[in-house]
Amino acid sequence: MGPWAVRGSITALLVLGLVLAESFAWAGNRWGTVALGGGLALALVLRWRRPAVWGAAVGLALGQFAIYTPPVLAVASTLAMLLAISLGVRVLQRLGFDSHLRRTPDLVHLVLVVLILAAPVASLPLLVWSRGLPGLDELGAVALRMLSLALGMLMATLPGLLLDSRQRAALPHARQLAVAVALGLATLACALLPLTPLLQVSPWAAVWLLVPHALLLALVAQSGTAGAAATLAVLAVLMPAVAAAMGILPTDAQGNTSSRFVAWVIAPLCSMLLLLLVAHTLRAASTWRENRWEWALDGSRLGVADWHLHGAESFASEAWSRLTGHARGRWSPQLWMQQVHPDDRQALAAAIAGVSAGDDGSRQLELRSPSGEHWRWLEATLLVVERDPLGQPTRLMATVSDIEERHEAQQRQRLSVSLFQHLHEGLLIADESLHVIDVNPAYVQILGFSRDELVGQVPSLLRLNPADPLARQQRSTMWAAVGSTGSWRGELLERRRSGELCTLQATLSTVPGPSQNLHFHVLVISDITEQRVQRERLERQAHFDELTRLPNRARLSELLSEAMFAADRDGYLLAVCYLDLDHFKPVNDRWGHAAGDRLLAELAGRLRSALRSRETWADAAARLGGDEFVLLLRAGTLEEARLAVERVLRVVSQPYVVDAAAEPVQVTASMGATVYPIDRSDADTLLRHADHAMYGAKQSGRNGYLFFDPEHRRRTE
Repeated sequence: MGPWAVRGSITALLVLGLVLAESFAWAGNRWGTVALGGGLALALVLRWRRPAVWGAAVGLALGQFAIYTPPVLAVASTLAMLLAISLGVRVLQRLGFDSHLRRTPDLVHLVLVVLILAAPVASLPLLVWSRGLPGLDELGAVALRMLSLALGMLMATLPGLLLDSRQRAALPHARQLAVAVALGLATLACALLPLTPLLQVSPWAAVWLLVPHALLLALVAQSGTAGAAATLAVLAVLMPAVAAAMGILPTDAQGNTSSRFVAWVIAPLCSMLLLLLVAHTLRAASTWRENRWEWALDGSRLGVADWHLHGAESFASEAWSRLTGHARGRWSPQLWMQQVHPDDRQALAAAIAGVSAGDDGSRQLELRSPSGEHWRWLEATLLVVERDPLGQPTRLMATVSDIEERHEAQQRQRLSVSLFQHLHEGLLIADESLHVIDVNPAYVQILGFSRDELVGQVPSLLRLNPADPLARQQRSTMWAAVGSTGSWRGELLERRRSGELCTLQATLSTVPGPSQNLHFHVLVISDITEQRVQRERLERQAHFDELTRLPNRARLSELLSEAMFAADRDGYLLAVCYLDLDHFKPVNDRWGHAAGDRLLAELAGRLRSALRSRETWADAAARLGGDEFVLLLRAGTLEEARLAVERVLRVVSQPYVVDAAAEPVQVTASMGATVYPIDRSDADTLLRHADHAMYGAKQSGRNGYLFFDPEHRRRTE
């Protein structure tokens, strides 16, 4: 059976028992059969919520039927009490009620809710059922019955809320428990004694009524308000039963409220309940004041101990025991010195001796105390709190606070400073307005600026709008990433103090402050100029022709694939052109290979100048080897493609200066072209078709061009 069912069953059994006990005590008077059960149900619902609700319903219903309450009245009384409990719990929750009653407002709210809301709602079925009885038409009688119902509910609600683990911990010893039980029994006996004929006829009966009140206060002082509340709940059952046995009934023969019952039962119970409420209020306020300073010390993690220099009196707080590892028991400064780290004992003994002798009013030192298998750093302060008439110290106080985190922070700070100074990467720290706070020596060495030149200034690497267009583009990308993710990593071009251009691998991060607002910018740089030069050299060797700086055959495959994809996406034509120089071999034979290389280099420059570019595309040229070149020309129509080819041939046919002492050389070219996607072939086939067209142009007399006709080729094949 789960906790939900266990709590519901416990609630049902307890409420049923109280209903039966009340029925016996009140001799069948229906106004007294649901008060204690309803009050206990209210306490358990405040504690356990839903499991107690169905338990209270079962207990109240079974109890009503067990005492032969008419079915209609039994159901109505049960539903009314459940409604009263639900409304009361909801109101108390809105008021921020604490079910442990540790605050005075909680007790006041509970009493008001029971008196004003719960008791009137729970009594509605009884008022309707008893409407025809004599005497109930009087407002005073109705109010008295509601008061008795509220009184019974409070007497059961209070012990139900107060009897918890905290209250049980207040009686740790059997002797104290025995004294509390004896005081409770004495309170019961003295409260019931005035109901007997022996004391009712005595002129001291009224004075005797004060005795149970005094015993109740003694019980509160001995065991707290929980035991007194339980005793009062037992009295709520016993006093009506004893009064009925003595012939003191709630109503007289005419059905009117009995004044003797009010004087000897209701009035004592009310006064004792009021006394208990006042005592609990005072005790709660006193406990709050006592605990407030202990909570303040615990919240500040401050342990306190004091001792008399000329006596055995000493004190150590719970926080002191937790911080220093002192076990519960007698504390002394000698024991404290034995518990600290051996390396700190001499300093602690000297500090205690100096303060005890009156040399100093206070001393402060750091020492280590045991914490499990490790040592914890504490800051101890010794001061004189009492002096004799001659001004000599008589009582000392010591406070300890945990500074382990501070020591760790100091160690981390020392480590950070060491890393900051010896880090190979350049490190710059700037504030939220980008002004430099500090730089490490590596940063100074990389860029050549001194620390004094940088501190307080906005460095060029962090400027939002530098003058150089490339730097402006890089900074824009950098700050966009920092704004969205808080960090950025990439390459930056920067000039050293000498004016030399360098490439930096940079990482920029933001450091938030305590309230998560921007606090610092941290820039880490490393010089990768040599690596960049080497990387560019390798990239050129892998993808570019060394002589002409044009893309080579490997790079051409990538460019052609990208251009074909763009043509399909954007819907334009792509002219794949194969260019071969006419009569290039005689140039090499007559002027030498160096002259031929100069001609090819100049030809590459002319081809680059003849290429067009737009925002979304650009023409491309590549060298396959020797005097063979490939051009990728974009066009909207076939006519535009022909004009582009003719323009290239005109540029190529201009004279070349291969030797300063000789006349310019006239060199022409033959070009073959195929148009994609009219020729819907793959990349290699397109190049092969352009090559075939180029050979056709050479066979036609050179210095011309020919477009590949895929339809004619298919017919020919």
